[in-house]
Amino acid sequence: HGSDPGGMRTRARRDGSDWVLDGRKMWITNGSVASVAVVWARTEDGVRGFVVPTDTPGFSAPPIKHKGSLRASVTSELLLDGVRLPA
Repeated sequence: HGSDPGGMRTRARRDGSDWVLDGRKMWITNGSVASVAVVWARTEDGVRGFVVPTDTPGFSAPPIKHKGSLRASVTSELLLDGVRLPA
């Protein structure tokens, strides 16, 4: 979920000319207030970056509440459930 590229579980697959993203990311600063998110995802060819508008269907970024530290920082989890992006 976090910054371990070797353990990346967020996936992107081609569907026709689109990309479809599924997965989640944790501890994303300002994730719930951003208008776009840069999401890294594993593909069959390796790892790619995607620019995801946060109003895309299937994307949500709930804030993480009750943190023990960094309480002044807006921190979120990014959830991607069938997020479809044009290639």
